[in-house]
Parts: sequence; structure tokens; C-alpha cells
Amino acid sequence: MKKITSVAALALSFTVGLAGVAASQNYDPATYFGGKTLRFVVSWSAGGNGDAYVRILAPYFTKHIPGNPSIVVENMPGGGHNIATNYMFSQAEATGYVIGTYGSARAVASAKGDEGVNFDANAFKYLGSLAGYGAVCMAWHESPFKTAADLTKSSEEWIVGDVAPDAAGPTVIKLVGPALGWNARAISSYESDKDVNLAMQRGEVNGSCGPFGGFATDSSWKEKFIPLFTVGLKRDPNLPDVPTVFEIGALPDETKQILEAYALRFESSIPLYVPPATPDNVVETLRKAVDETLADPEYRDQSVKAGRSLDGALSGVDVQASVQRIHDVPKDIWAKLSAAQQQ
Repeated sequence: MKKITSVAALALSFTVGLAGVAASQNYDPATYFGGKTLRFVVSWSAGGNGDAYVRILAPYFTKHIPGNPSIVVENMPGGGHNIATNYMFSQAEATGYVIGTYGSARAVASAKGDEGVNFDANAFKYLGSLAGYGAVCMAWHESPFKTAADLTKSSEEWIVGDVAPDAAGPTVIKLVGPALGWNARAISSYESDKDVNLAMQRGEVNGSCGPFGGFATDSSWKEKFIPLFTVGLKRDPNLPDVPTVFEIGALPDETKQILEAYALRFESSIPLYVPPATPDNVVETLRKAVDETLADPEYRDQSVKAGRSLDGALSGVDVQASVQRIHDVPKDIWAKLSAAQQQ
């Protein structure tokens, strides 16, 4: 991670610090949030999986925040989710009025110290996570791949579309593909899961590895997409008959160790967070609002109707612990993952 040393960044840090101090004095949540506008900075493009989750959340979330502030959703895609996350770390005001969400691979990228990562994911203050799921790796229905075993048997190439080189699809292809004899490669230049699905329909790719909610909103998904396996430490509750990547073939011990570390990211798939300097009392107000919203029957019903599973949703304390576990992974494991991803 690169250090921010410019005069502008130092001035900004001072301003953010002042905002944090002001927020902590004579704090009354209803007064503090009443009449304000909260910004959700979303690292997905409009229509992406995380964007959909946040837009469903917003009208219910405000009802559980004292003062019932208005909420706007701002999309800031690009850089494999780094543009928005870098912004939240070094530029967003630390008042609780700006809330971020990122693709869960950012926590791993932070722990690894990847290029373009100018943030410490472990320093953010987490409010909760809207879901906890693994990626579903699938094939387009016109491809020859009907089960994970076909990836080894078929001579045809499995071409996976994804949003970043360190996303699930490219990572699994480079780690697991050689061990199981796949003929596979990834194209990692798409902005969202929606764009990947469209690319499959155009014939640019014949596979993807993304969240269940990224394709299950299509009522005819069972006719179009064939789930092969999931990338996660446990099976996706939406697809109980689909094996995890750890169940589809014999993997070398080192490969399994690296994959298990990588899969920690899926404990918290849609994390909500605020900048590090946000006052603790403001954080507690927002955490309580997230917890109450996640238990709100109307919100849960609307999420189910929209095809956005809340299975595995976490409290802010649990997300904080999950991100810490990722940063506790030995550096040599992350170095091996980086080497594989860069092949």
C-alpha cells in the first residue's frame, strides 16, 4: 500500500479529524443525522450486484437511523473496486455521512499490498455486511460444460468473464486449473456482473464466477446458466447441490491452503464501512441501524423478491473480525497467491 504524503492529503486528514472531533461533542443521534443526506459510495457500476443490494437497503436503512436522513447512492466503479475504496480511505469525510461498500476481494488485496491499493481495509470501521456468499462459477448453457468434471474432460476452452484479475474466476483458473487439467482462461475487463452476463449472451465468454444474486434475478436463469461449483468455505445455501471448489477434485495441499485463505473474503461479501477517523459513537449509531434493518421484515421480504439473498449477513463487529482474520494470514501465503494471480 502506498503512503499518502501530499500537502493536500495532510490538509484533508486535518479537516476530517476536526469533523470527527465535532461529531463526538454533545452528540445526539437524532440531531446529528436529522436533515442530513447520507452518501453511499458504491464501487460497482449501476446495476451491479453490490449496487442492487445498497439500493434495496437505502429506503429501509434511513427509517432505522435517528433523524431519518435522506440517502443518495453514488456509483464510483473502476480499478477493480480500488477507485471508490481509495476515495473512502483518503478523501471521504469521516463524519458518518459517507458510507462505502466494496467488492470483498479488496480486503485480500489490502492484506497482500497489491498495486493500486492505497488503503488499509483493516483500518476502516465496519457497520455490517448485507450478505456472505461465495462466488458461483458457471457455464453458459450452450457450452459443453454441464458439471465441474467436464472442465477436465472437454477439449473446449472455458473462457470466464470477470471484473478484476484478482476476482474469483481468474484466481480459480490460475490456482485450480493446472492441478485439474483445465483448458481455461479469464477475461477480466468487465465493469460488473451484469456486463459479464451480457458478454456470455454475445458469445464473448462462456463462463463466469460471480454472486448468486448477480444472475438469479433473471427468472430464466436455470435455462441459461449452469452452476459448476462455488468458491467458498461452504456450499451456497441457494445451491445446496452444487459442490465447492474444494470438492471437485484432488488439490495439492499448498493450493488448498492458498484457496482457503482467499475464500475468507466471502465471509463478508457486501461490507458497509466508514472512514477510519469516524467517531465511535457515530459508528455505533450506524451499526445499530444496520442490525435493525437486517431484521426488518419488510426489508427482508423486498430483498427476497429482488433475488438478493441475505444469507450470511453480519454485524459490524463480526465484519471487523473477519477483515482482521484476512490480515492475520501469513504473508508468505499472500505472496504465493499474488504469484499465481500474476501468471
